[in-house]
Amino acid sequence: MDDLELVTELAYAFDIDPEAVIAAAWEREVPLRDVAAAYVRTLRYLRLHGLEETANAPVTELDSRPPGTFDPRVVTMQDEWWIDTFRRPHRIAEMSPDYVVNVIAHLQIRVLDIVEATGMDSGRDVNEWLEATPLVRALRSRLTDLGDRL
Repeated sequence: MDDLELVTELAYAFDIDPEAVIAAAWEREVPLRDVAAAYVRTLRYLRLHGLEETANAPVTELDSRPPGTFDPRVVTMQDEWWIDTFRRPHRIAEMSPDYVVNVIAHLQIRVLDIVEATGMDSGRDVNEWLEATPLVRALRSRLTDLGDRL
């Protein structure tokens, strides 16, 4: 079984669209072997901790969720890391201005998905809510520290 077949099967096992994961990996030049390895780490995490434990796992327990999934707690419960779709951590204090801008734009595009995933009160303006989250405040602060503004 080659890496493409392995990633496809593992994505299906987690009820994730393999085409989306593979396309994102291709676009970001992430080797499929690395994506497969991340799925295997999630399987190991589940075996060791059980499914119930994943819901309560700290945000920094990267293996608690498989690649191709979004953890809304990254946005709402911490301000130190950006964790990408492949479950790779990026320390905000070390991110380039371009990457910070890209992450903010990604969050703005996906704000309705994020709101739905967090169960945020729908009576609130979603963009104001997003700007007030710990992650976006930290990203904006990073841009200010670097002397760049959106």
